[in-house]
Amino acid sequence: KAQVLLSRRKVEELANLPDLTDARLSAAVAIIEALFAPAYFMDPKLFFWLIHQCLFISLAHGNAPASSVGYVSYGLLLSAAMGKHAPAEEFGRLGLRLAERYRWIERRAKLNTMFGLFIHHFRDHARTSIEYAQKSVGYGVESGDLIYACYAAANYAECTAIVGDSLDEVKREAERGRRFSAPLRHHDVDVMFLLLEQFVRALRGETDGPASMSSHDVDEASLLSDVKSAEARIMLAIYLIWKIQLSFLFQRPEQAMELAFEYDALIEDMTAGQLRMTEYAFYTCLSTIA
Repeated sequence: KAQVLLSRRKVEELANLPDLTDARLSAAVAIIEALFAPAYFMDPKLFFWLIHQCLFISLAHGNAPASSVGYVSYGLLLSAAMGKHAPAEEFGRLGLRLAERYRWIERRAKLNTMFGLFIHHFRDHARTSIEYAQKSVGYGVESGDLIYACYAAANYAECTAIVGDSLDEVKREAERGRRFSAPLRHHDVDVMFLLLEQFVRALRGETDGPASMSSHDVDEASLLSDVKSAEARIMLAIYLIWKIQLSFLFQRPEQAMELAFEYDALIEDMTAGQLRMTEYAFYTCLSTIA
């Protein structure tokens, strides 16, 4: 039904849909919005269904604040699952535009993170994409969405490594982000920063051995236990992507390939469409031909 309604309109026309006034449907799209993130990580089929339910309600009855997240999520789906990067960009920008127009401040952190790290990097240089994550930190603080602000800070720090900033700069961003997020005491965010810091230490030769994430104050086995106990399974995917990179860079392509073969399905499921997925694909390919 959503696809039929979409076929009758251009993307830019969706910004001019009337406001959703039905209280029950407004509550329904708000519930759908709350389920987007867990569904993305836990059940791709449910994520697909939720997106189309949100689209259908918005197209048939009007835009609500949650519609902005629905449009960006649809852009994510187009980009990650279908490779339709141009329309994905259009839907992503539509969601951002609606949030700006109606001053849905509480959604800006989420929307900018999603657009920059899941959609825009397919169409422009990654440096322009991570600027959206950087802006999300400020938007999260402004709106009180501190969890997304901290996730954005962690993603931004991680992406400075992906785009090739100096290790000193990556280290500074990781330390800055960790100080910022420390009062929240969010386990998964803390793990993201620690993984990045150990990755940088390994590249600088400050760990117990090549490709190791153990150092004088961090035991990799304990770190991996923390990773596996995280609420979001993506933490394990992040760890594995860093390990695959280290294994290749320190001339252990066989170890990189073992990890890739064993965990490929998990990594692809957890990082579909994300900027970090390109790192995984790149280093796995390099390890294959090494």
